[in-house]
Amino acid sequence: HIVALTATVKNGFELVNYQREPATTKSFTIKHQIQFQADNSLDLTITTDLVAVETIINQLNWQLLVISAVIITLLGFILWLTLFKIALMPLENEIRKRTYELNITNESLQQERDFVAVVLDTISALVMVLDPHAKIVRFNQAATQITGYRYEEVKGQDFNQLFAEAEFHKMQNIFKHLHNSRPKDSCETPLTTKDHQLKSIVWNCATLTGH
Repeated sequence: HIVALTATVKNGFELVNYQREPATTKSFTIKHQIQFQADNSLDLTITTDLVAVETIINQLNWQLLVISAVIITLLGFILWLTLFKIALMPLENEIRKRTYELNITNESLQQERDFVAVVLDTISALVMVLDPHAKIVRFNQAATQITGYRYEEVKGQDFNQLFAEAEFHKMQNIFKHLHNSRPKDSCETPLTTKDHQLKSIVWNCATLTGH
């Protein structure tokens, strides 16, 4: 950003004579004499473009401002993240604890279900579990042997329509008045098998807690 530079030795010999075109209207000039070898000297005259210097300074100021804003934002985010992490740490520990306890409970429940399933499939008595709408939700191996249906075939099916066509209203009345867990008196009814045979069975029923 030097507008003009003149270097002249003591005897008037010009070493440098630089002039930029066009000359600036706002400049700063420095004149300096350098002495060397006793009686010799070098005169320097340097004219600097202040407009260009101001532009550079303004650009640097904006760049510094942007960099400062980015640094402050980054530091603020790091601080927020640290505080947020510290605040959430107890909650995360509690969630881990509850999750572990829930996994243990689920494993225990699964073991109980597996045990019940094994017991039901090994007894010789026909066992069917129905929901409040008389939909089949459990069906043991003895039930498969007697009816000819596999559990996958009857799961979610209406018990009355599938097995008790001949005693439909009687079966509905029994389920309707089943309000507690005490087993009802045994009764004998016909049951329709998969191959449309009628088999007479003696059975009783009771409600299960939570169903």
